[in-house]
This record gives sequence, structure tokens and C-alpha cells, in this order.
Amino acid sequence: FFWTPPHFWALSLYRADDYARAGIPMLPVVAGDQETRRQIVIYTLILAPLGVAPWLLGYAGPLYGIAAVAAGAAMIALALRVRATALFALERPELLPEMADGLERVAPNRGWGALARGAYHILRKEPNQAASWLAKAEVDPDVETLLTVAAGWLTIRNPSAAERVFKRILEMDPANAGAEIGIAVVAMARRDFIAAEAALQRALAHDPARAATYETMAKVYLETGRKTQAKRMKKIARRLARHGF
Repeated sequence: FFWTPPHFWALSLYRADDYARAGIPMLPVVAGDQETRRQIVIYTLILAPLGVAPWLLGYAGPLYGIAAVAAGAAMIALALRVRATALFALERPELLPEMADGLERVAPNRGWGALARGAYHILRKEPNQAASWLAKAEVDPDVETLLTVAAGWLTIRNPSAAERVFKRILEMDPANAGAEIGIAVVAMARRDFIAAEAALQRALAHDPARAATYETMAKVYLETGRKTQAKRMKKIARRLARHGF
């Protein structure tokens, strides 16, 4: 039983709007996003030792034990990461340093703890301190984490740093549409709409069903006086958003 909540609640976070429209009382619908993420951590902390129990009780060999310990630790790290991601918008930013401590203990070689500390300073409107931690978070090898780091740089209005991270992501994953959208946002901030449109065209080639690409393209078209094309892009974006893309 205990493996079910963290798995299905994580999925339900990404389809909460669909569940709400269908009237299905999944946890994110009835308790909210933050409580769902907290419960994911709680059930994961219960699940991890249960997974190791067969080995500790002598029902499984050492190979199973090693695998169970590694998988349990990974599951805890991912659950804490889900929780930390939500804390970018948390009403209680004072919890972020505590969360960062936990992330650093579980995954000392990842950038999650530094990212959480950067979020803390972003929420406190301390861009210099945030920049210090975001720079440390850039050591993380995970593309999704780096996208969050880049978003942090954009939040504190440092497009050059964000662009550096987006380019690194594209070196790791040349077909990453999210990074291309980020490159476009940076180009728009510099009023370079030709470069922005080129990046968005690449994003569309990689992932033609992402609403954010069309929304950003609409902004480019509006800035360059192409209102008809902008209207068409907005219409496509709304249609994709309704289907969860």
C-alpha cells in the first residue's frame, strides 16, 4: 500500500486541473498542492525502510538489500526535490533553509540544497545572496534541475546567467524545447526578436505540442507588429493548455 500514495500523488500534481474538472477528489484537488507534496515526503519516508525490511529480517539476500537501500535513498531524494520545488512559491520561506539542510544530507553531490537556499533569498528579495546559491546549484547534472536554476536567474533579472545555463542544457540535450524557450525569453529581454523567433522555431521542431512555445511566440509577434499571427499563436496555446500540454 505505502508505495501507492507517493507515486500516484506525484502524477496527480501534474493533472490536478483535469481531476478538478472531472470532479475526481484526488488529494491535490481537495487538499491543495503544498499539502500533497508534504504527504508525498511523509509516505516516502515510511516506504523506504519498509523496502529494506525483507533484507533486515532475513527474507532476502545482500544483493536485494543493496538495491533496496539505493532505491529508497533515491526515492527520498526525489520526494524532497518535489517538496523543494514547491517551496519556490511557499508562503513560509523560512522553511527553505531547513529543507535545504535535508536535501544536502540526502544528496550532497547535487545542487538541490543550493537551489533551495537560492529560492529562500529570491523570496526574501535578496538577489545578491540568491545569485551566490544559484551559481552553486549549477553543478547539478540534471536537466530539469538546471531549468529551475535558469528560471531563478531570470527571476532575479540576470538574463546572461540564465542564458549560460540554457546553453549548457542544450549541450547536454540538444533537443530540449524548454531550454530553447528560455533562450527566446532572454533574447526578448534584449529586444532581439529575430533570435527569439529562431529559438522558438527550434523549440517547435523539438516539441510541437507545448503551449508555452506558442504563448512566447505570440509575444514575439505582438512586439513585431504581427497581430494576426499573434492571435493564431494564442489560440493554439489555449487549445494545448486545455489538454494539459
